[in-house]
Amino acid sequence: MGSLKDPHSMKTWFYRIVVNASLDFLRKRRRSYPVEDEVLTRLDSGEADRYEDLDLKNALDQLPEKYRTIIVLRFFEDLKIEEIAEVLDENANTIKTRLYTSLNKLRLTLGDNGTEV
Repeated sequence: MGSLKDPHSMKTWFYRIVVNASLDFLRKRRRSYPVEDEVLTRLDSGEADRYEDLDLKNALDQLPEKYRTIIVLRFFEDLKIEEIAEVLDENANTIKTRLYTSLNKLRLTLGDNGTEV
């Protein structure tokens, strides 16, 4: 916290730390092993995430990491383009391009039936 120059940037600073820590964790643990439902239920201390649209979850899982991260930060964490750019240390125009590309990839994966993604 002492290295934070602008207190107004605390939100993006926090998200950057979370994104980096998550990516480091995922890189270190490439292999995952299935766990029985009973074990998961026993270990669960809070409310479980509910995916109302499993097709969307599966489509997101198929996206490359750099596209999936932007979708999650924009639509699930409700960050603005500029905040995402700061969190990912990218140019805002790069984020816009990747967002557009990722939405198109999702549309193709889910099958565009005339509704918006």
